[in-house]
Amino acid sequence: MIVIDHSTDLNFAGAKGNYASHPMHSYAAKFPPQLPRWAIEEFTQKGDKVFDPFVGSGTTLVEARILGRNSYGTEIDPLSRLIAQVKCTLVEELTLLLHVISQARHPAIRDFLYIVFSSIIYTKGKGSMANVMDLAHSRPHRVMKDAPPDVEKAFLARLKRLRKMMEELWAQSEHQVEAKIVGNDARHVPALKTNSMDLVFNSPPYVNAIDYQRGHKFSVFWLAGALHTTPEEYLGLSKDYVGSDRLSKAECLQRISNPLGVQTIDAFVRQLASQNHLKLAGIVQAYFENMRLCMLEMLRVVKPGRPVIIVVGPSNIKGAFIDTPQALGELAEHLRFGSSTFRCIQILERKLDRDKRQLPITRGIFGDGMKVEHAVVLEKINRGEISL
Repeated sequence: MIVIDHSTDLNFAGAKGNYASHPMHSYAAKFPPQLPRWAIEEFTQKGDKVFDPFVGSGTTLVEARILGRNSYGTEIDPLSRLIAQVKCTLVEELTLLLHVISQARHPAIRDFLYIVFSSIIYTKGKGSMANVMDLAHSRPHRVMKDAPPDVEKAFLARLKRLRKMMEELWAQSEHQVEAKIVGNDARHVPALKTNSMDLVFNSPPYVNAIDYQRGHKFSVFWLAGALHTTPEEYLGLSKDYVGSDRLSKAECLQRISNPLGVQTIDAFVRQLASQNHLKLAGIVQAYFENMRLCMLEMLRVVKPGRPVIIVVGPSNIKGAFIDTPQALGELAEHLRFGSSTFRCIQILERKLDRDKRQLPITRGIFGDGMKVEHAVVLEKINRGEISL
């Protein structure tokens, strides 16, 4: 059985996260690198395999590489996939300079330069080269420039900073391990074999908490060709995001008519529906239906007796509180893959540092800002091990 060392303070108050390639590109709601580092050090050994199904900007993959673990991720957002892959790909300084001079014919260098370009658009404050600010919080505001920005100067300055980050990653990392993106859908990851991962660590989207597309679209529209998409195709992905609110009323009604059979979730959906918040009820139902599929895939790929850790917080929707961590813990124990299921070992609480976890301060109908989140620790077991 998995044993948790409770001496670790998961708040990580005062801890710095701007080392190696972590600060390479602004990104909404990044968790501190100390969080995946804790899980990786606590539950794996060097050479083990770590999977993050919601890889985001690649924090888990960078930490795994530094700690000498092989790591794999999936991510639906094409800009996020590129950011994550670049942040965990080792590029030696001389190789970097050589390929910059030769017009970046090497794919890894080309991707690196794309991220340099994106990072001068998608940024906090007034530093963006676009006429917008606050992109890193996914709530952009139009701000006209006093004078045309010096794009070339900004690009070269950013290139210098990001090159130093990659040099630091090179110096800190284990070079013999791999770190790569293996898919774009956490609900279906055929690239990973059954019973192959030593740890699954992830922080899935909250229920409609962050609109990543709204912040990413400026970079994606500029880099559409490099990302093998079009602006229209990118915006069309919105309905497939876990936690999306892009659902028709008809789809919401259809979803809430099919309860999941998990008490906490079904009761909350019924509560919203009884208050005539039918679309919200459908959004919540869709979120947990999608999380069920994602967690089934986590159950499939993780080795027996090994942990799956899901970092998520509670939500307050229309004045109704839903204990999302508890709900996911209950949902996990309803899942079946062959003879396997999950046992919820413990749900650990950590306080959010708003300087290090860019979550919404307020969300209107979605209640007050988030002050805590939880690490739901699951263990893959044989169904015969379930205690009655």
